[in-house]
Amino acid sequence: MINCQKIKNHFEVHGWKYVTVILGVSFANTAFCDTTDPLKAIIEPEVSAMFGPKSTVAYYIYVGEIVLGAITYAKNKNPLILLGVPILVLFTSGMFTYIAPTS
Repeated sequence: MINCQKIKNHFEVHGWKYVTVILGVSFANTAFCDTTDPLKAIIEPEVSAMFGPKSTVAYYIYVGEIVLGAITYAKNKNPLILLGVPILVLFTSGMFTYIAPTS
């Protein structure tokens, strides 16, 4: 039988999980991203320039992948690493295109 003490103990132990889920859902809700937002026209080009597929962040991630792949190959002499670097770069490029802001 469930009594009030068991429920209270459950929320004392696991309550932070419920609060985290509620806050996460509320912050990720698309209702907060209204298209009539007056700042959207100002912020969207800056975000696209910073984190878009042709941005400097993407460029540095690509360069980092290539450099780390070369270092890993030099340490291990495994030719599969050389095959994995272009696949990783293509995957990253695809993800940047996928997550790019759409107008």
